[in-house]
Amino acid sequence: MALLDDHVARHARLRPDAPAVTDGSDGLSYRELDAAAARVARRLRAQGVGHGHMVLVCMKRSVWTLAAIVGTLRAGAVYVPLEVRTPPARRRQLVQDCRPTAALCDPKTAGQLAADEDLVRLGAAVLVVDGSAGDGVQGGDAPAAEAPDRSPDDLACVLYTSGSTGRPKGVMLSHRNVHAYATWAVERIGITREDRVLSTAPFYFDMSLFDLFCALCAGGCVCIASERVLLFPKLLLGFAEAQGVTVWKGVSSLLRYLSMTGALAPDRLPTMRVVLFGGESLPAKVLRDWMTTFPGKTFYNFFGPTEATGASLYHRVLRAPASADETIPIGIPRENTALYLLDEHRQPVAPGEVGEIAVSGVCISHGYLADPERTARVFADDPWQPGQRMYLTGDLARRLEDGTHVFVGRRDTQVKVMGYRLELGDIEQALTAIDGVAEAGVLVSEPGLGGVEELVAYVVLVGDKSAAQVRAELKGSLPFYMLPRHVHPIDRLPRSERGKIHRQALRAHHVAQGGPR
Repeated sequence: MALLDDHVARHARLRPDAPAVTDGSDGLSYRELDAAAARVARRLRAQGVGHGHMVLVCMKRSVWTLAAIVGTLRAGAVYVPLEVRTPPARRRQLVQDCRPTAALCDPKTAGQLAADEDLVRLGAAVLVVDGSAGDGVQGGDAPAAEAPDRSPDDLACVLYTSGSTGRPKGVMLSHRNVHAYATWAVERIGITREDRVLSTAPFYFDMSLFDLFCALCAGGCVCIASERVLLFPKLLLGFAEAQGVTVWKGVSSLLRYLSMTGALAPDRLPTMRVVLFGGESLPAKVLRDWMTTFPGKTFYNFFGPTEATGASLYHRVLRAPASADETIPIGIPRENTALYLLDEHRQPVAPGEVGEIAVSGVCISHGYLADPERTARVFADDPWQPGQRMYLTGDLARRLEDGTHVFVGRRDTQVKVMGYRLELGDIEQALTAIDGVAEAGVLVSEPGLGGVEELVAYVVLVGDKSAAQVRAELKGSLPFYMLPRHVHPIDRLPRSERGKIHRQALRAHHVAQGGPR
């Protein structure tokens, strides 16, 4: 099995001038991307980055971000994407957890990383990668960086997701995990070297694995939409059209937003042939809008957690939903993946009954970085396939008579909002860490005026702290997608007999106060 960065080197030999990546402003051929990655790898190794070392990648969305990622892999290291807008407290947690040897940045992020006390304490090298003459990656051909002995089972990346304990979870994905996913998707979707894949997912989000590595495996072109383009529907559609995008895997909330704003029209996206969606449930009425507007395009629903690398199940949608209340299946397991529906004793449920999705196979990650206890709680040996490991997702589903599955809900308080998987306890802990907040409860309401589900927090305040002050302070500890849209004071939180937050009672209170259900 090839390593992920090998595909870039292979296409650089076979089709050196073929486009590999563009962001609308800059573009790199496979030969240029290979050379840039080699220089990044050489710079990292000169700074002491070795086999298996962690490297932060904190950069704006551009072609140089991909050069930094491929270069990190070429050096035998592990890339750890960090959102540019990550609050200092959250960044501190991540840095202390993964203990990077180096950080790759651009001119805009260089200052904050160079001044980061934790990075300084670790002695991490901070290197700028932006294609300028002084960054060491500009220029013509360069011999490949000396590659250390590597294996497909080596880690490729660590992607951080929300954790119920208040600390993010670093999911460790190997080259084998990501390569198996990318090559499967290339074959299943029929991606070729002629395709241009739209990249809209943040690089710390597992959906980005499809964007980047499917295109690179097939020899196609990655079209990276900038942060600004992602803010405006018309700009995003215009970018996709200008770049001749043919394949897009988008988070469901973004498809919903494009539909809600009226941006869709039959004459838009003429080159797009495949639209995939995932990350959360897509309302049937939104999918119907897309499919009736674009009857000639192919649509897929992808479903799966980060811990199982990209997609565990898939469903090709053959017709537009007939009604708004129709359930869109999450489909069948992808090839080389076993799926079980289990009860609370980890035994298979009877046909037609609801069970927790457990996934097994080459897709299963190495677990959580530096957290064997948490890993042991949800990863286990597969009793039905000796030698394989399985992951208990916490997602509930039912298998239909035709073998497809429908999503039912969550076993715990984990939710998905705007495609991001979040733990309500993570947000609640950040709230109660603020002076003047005695207790906090968070729920997800139905879509508001913006057409997306909203996080709502209820807090028990002490002293003269106001709800507005609480939300303002929360911006310093949580990323934007975890910030509650509304923070309301409450005298006391409803609790169950066991002392846990009674979420149904809290939701009833929210509705009684005039909020959406």
